[in-house]
Amino acid sequence: MSKSEKIALITGITGQAGAYLAELLLKKGYNVVGVKRRSSLNVGSGVDLTSRELAKTIAKVVRYQCKFVQDTSKPNGTMRKVMDVTKIRSLGWKPKFELQSGILRAYEGYLSGSTL
Repeated sequence: MSKSEKIALITGITGQAGAYLAELLLKKGYNVVGVKRRSSLNVGSGVDLTSRELAKTIAKVVRYQCKFVQDTSKPNGTMRKVMDVTKIRSLGWKPKFELQSGILRAYEGYLSGSTL
């Protein structure tokens, strides 16, 4: 390694964000290195919701009345957000709360000023 060699160590950033960062650093002349992750587990419900469905669920739980407006001709973000939870479920894990009750607990905690 020479004194002028630029090295970037990337840790904790994966997926698309990590790929973009690595690509940028390579274009800037860096030698990009990182830590190889052994394996990971997706934690979630395994249920897919659109952003609109999630927003409506939150509004219903917290009793917020509003009209949702969406321009569907300009989709934005990841179309599907569901995670494959097969591996973690095979280990016996499952969510403690359904989505609605989890939102309600978080909201009530927020209102009371407590931490969950």
